[in-house]
Amino acid sequence: MSSDALTPQISSSMAMVRTLGIVSAVCGLIIVGAYEGTYSAVAANKKLALERAVFKVLPGSKSITEFVAGPNGVAEGVEAPAGSVKFYAAYDAEGRLNGVAAEAAARGYADVVRILYGYSPNCQCRRRASATRSSPTRTSSPTSRRWTCV
Repeated sequence: MSSDALTPQISSSMAMVRTLGIVSAVCGLIIVGAYEGTYSAVAANKKLALERAVFKVLPGSKSITEFVAGPNGVAEGVEAPAGSVKFYAAYDAEGRLNGVAAEAAARGYADVVRILYGYSPNCQCRRRASATRSSPTRTSSPTSRRWTCV
């Protein structure tokens, strides 16, 4: 083979690699831009959904405060380190404690199954709202609510 026969093949291979590199870079920028552009809206929606779930498991609540219980004790509104439990204190309109809600999660068939438990000291009752995404027919909204009196 002569060197003239290899030149078109090498230049077409380089053009293909260059084109794929440009397309990959543009796609990567679009994906990162979409993620960064929607991150704050997604975080706000998650916070709103959690607040609504707390208000459902602790009826009559008007405000909530987030706490983290870990090996070093209980702290208000900090990032939850590994091995700690995040819970929410719910208060009524007068600012009195209406109850406490805590989230439990376990691996399901296709995704994580989350359950939010609420405890009200007034009636000594627990209430549960489960949110699952384990099957395509379910949504992330609370699907099961019931009272269990102690």
